[in-house]
Amino acid sequence: MDFGSLLSGTDRTVRDQLGESVLYLSGAGVTVSVRGLFDKAYQTVPLGEPGVASSEPAVFLGLVELSSNPVTDFGCRITARGVVYKPSKVEPDGMGGVLIFLHEV
Repeated sequence: MDFGSLLSGTDRTVRDQLGESVLYLSGAGVTVSVRGLFDKAYQTVPLGEPGVASSEPAVFLGLVELSSNPVTDFGCRITARGVVYKPSKVEPDGMGGVLIFLHEV
């Protein structure tokens, strides 16, 4: 097994065990319920610089579980804890996961 496969499997296990249910709605209107790691106040810390640069909601999801690719689907929406969000920035990890920074709709 290669590193990418091991990481993808580990990410899935963590999402299943520690994550929560979120709804992902594609721009085409297809909704799926997935497990994700949601953080209402995700903190970004720039590499090599002291302090927190920003704090905003974010969710980590598995790309294969989504009904569209949030990198290119600008109409997608995510509902977490009853609040609807649209992506403000999408960062794929290159191993099948994606960190999506959120803005409340």
